[in-house]
Amino acid sequence: MNGYWKKQGRLFDPESRPRHPKLITHAANPLPVYIEDDIYRIYYSGRDEKNRSSIGAVDIDIVKRKIIRDFYEPFFFAWT
Repeated sequence: MNGYWKKQGRLFDPESRPRHPKLITHAANPLPVYIEDDIYRIYYSGRDEKNRSSIGAVDIDIVKRKIIRDFYEPFFFAWT
């Protein structure tokens, strides 16, 4: 890394495929975590039909702009 973040545009669209009911819209507040090589796990805030937030994740190769793994289940979710 050269010390700065470069905006990549849209790398992931949660509405592009069937989602867990707690992650049907949004991919707000992304937090990238380095995995290996060019792969990052991006944690994000998804929303359910009642607009409650839950935490989802997706692994992306940022050079190839390719989804490596899309986690279907939320990591943390709203109970109520």
